[in-house]
Parts: sequence; C-alpha cells; structure tokens
Amino acid sequence: MNLMKMAWKVYKEQQLKKEKLSGFTFSFYNRQTVVFVLTSRCNFNCRHCLREDTQVKDLPFEIARAVVEEAKKYHFRHLSFTGGEPLLYPHFKELIELTVQKGYVFNFATNGWLFSDFLPLFSKYHNRITEIVFSVESHNRDKNDFMRKQGCFDKLLDNFDACRRNKIPFSILTVISPLNYEEIIDIGQFARRQKAKALIFATMLPCSRTHKNKLILDAKKRQELFVVLKDFSKIIKMPVFMTGSIRANSNIVMCNSVAMRDIAVDYEGNIIRCCDLAGHKEAEICSLKDKSFEEALKLWAEDSRRFISRRIEEYKGKSNIEDIDFNSCFYCMYKLGK
Repeated sequence: MNLMKMAWKVYKEQQLKKEKLSGFTFSFYNRQTVVFVLTSRCNFNCRHCLREDTQVKDLPFEIARAVVEEAKKYHFRHLSFTGGEPLLYPHFKELIELTVQKGYVFNFATNGWLFSDFLPLFSKYHNRITEIVFSVESHNRDKNDFMRKQGCFDKLLDNFDACRRNKIPFSILTVISPLNYEEIIDIGQFARRQKAKALIFATMLPCSRTHKNKLILDAKKRQELFVVLKDFSKIIKMPVFMTGSIRANSNIVMCNSVAMRDIAVDYEGNIIRCCDLAGHKEAEICSLKDKSFEEALKLWAEDSRRFISRRIEEYKGKSNIEDIDFNSCFYCMYKLGK
C-alpha cells in the first residue's frame, strides 16, 4: 500500500467517524445554463446508461437555433450539450458555430470516441469552452472498457493529450458503482496526473441496465460516499464536484433545475425537468414546437413552484430529513417509478 492509499484509508475512517451531513452545498455549474440533450444516438452501449429510448431522435435544429437566439435575453450565458453522444448530432458543428457567434461559452459531455474528428473545431474555439467532460469509469484500462467500450480508454488518453497540447480545458466524470467504489483515490490520482480541470463524481441511478447489472449503491454506501467525498479535493489537490445523484444542493430547492439555474431541452424539442430525464414523458413540461422560449420559461417556473411546494409538504412529514434517497436524484427517479 503506497503512502497516498494509506492517507486515504485514514482520511475515510476519520470522515466516517465524524459524519455530518448537513451544511454543505455542491454545485457543478455555478452559472445559468441551457442544457441541450441533442440526440438519442450513441456509438456505445454502456452497462449503466440511463437512456432507454431505442429510436433515433435528433433535436430539430430550428428549435436549437431559436433557443440559442432567445435565451441570452434571460441572462443565460452558458450552453451545455449532451446526448446520447452529442458528437453524433448531425448539426453539431453548425450549432457550435452559432453558439460562439451569439457570444456564449459552452461545454459538452462525451465518451471521446469521435473527439479527434472535431479537434480542429475545438482548437479554434478553445477559449469559448468552459470544459469538455469525458466519462471515465476506472483508472484501469480493462475495467473502464468493460463498463463502456473496448478501446475507449486508450482513446481517452489520446484525447487528454490533445487537450493539453491545444489548451482545451477538460474534466473527468466518474460514476461510482460497486465495481469502482474502492478506486476513488486511484481515480483522483489519475485525474490529477492527466491535468484535468476538475473531477466530477456521480453515482449510478436506477434504470433497467443498472438494475440488471447490479450497479446501484445501496443508501448506506451512497451516504458514506457523500461523507468521504466532501473534502476529497484537499486530498488530491484539485477541484472535485459531486452531482445531485449523490446528494442534493439543498433539502428543499434540490438542484439547479429546480432553482431555475439550468433549463433542459430534450432531443424531441421539449422543455424537461432535468437532462437526466430525457425520454420520460412524465418529465416533459412543454414542447418548443408550439411554444416560444419565453412561454416555456413561464411554464417551467410554474412547474418548479409546484415541485417545491410538494417537496415542502413531504419534508414536513418526513421522519428522517437526511435520508440520502430523499435528498438526491433518487427522489425524482423513484417518483417516476424507477
């Protein structure tokens, strides 16, 4: 056991002894963001993927254009692109050009497989990219590729090198499961060696694949995960963020979506409650095919108000308000019956 792992073991034991859950705020994006779920297309078949829509669907470009043109009026300055795999979106290059032309900064999440095809575009606009978020499930090549796709680990290493050479900021996103739970310190060291801008941790959410592959941490493990990660940045000396899948921002206004800091547009042109809920009819607020962005904002505000009101009523009757399922993305997933 090397010195870092020994220090990590001692740190974990100390954190769990003094376990304290309240009084922390974790927010990955500290900026008002429009999140586009551009496409259902993907060139991977990950064992933990949330997306269960098997039909190929792409966000109509005219809707994307209208949102980009209207959102800035309402102080949105940051755009985020996800999927599926956003680099498979047929209008991706055109959308990036429009994004930059209209004065936004942007990021996107990717599996990295097609990154080199777009490197000239990203190099050209590297000063408009807040970060490219690459998914990494393990510091170990075989374990990572087992979860995602054979050969993807080596592609990621090439991508990280290209980012460093071209001054493109990138972060690493790791979704914690029983398969990589004991690798947290190794993943942290890996991210630091790769000179990532930040390390982002999430955890597996309930869906058919995560149930089938037994990838969901139980509530006790997720609570432990929150405790040991909250000061992890001090251990590895780099920025570390947790998503709402581990712990909500606050007990009432749970996340940036409910707080109306993030607004999500899915690949069918709907405003939805959260980008993780693309493909769930219950999460749709309205369609931008027959609503302007301004009209959609009003409906979104009404939906958020109702959500918070329901949350307060449930909060009053909750015996354990620090229950990790009650204060994480699991709350919404369970509301959808997942």
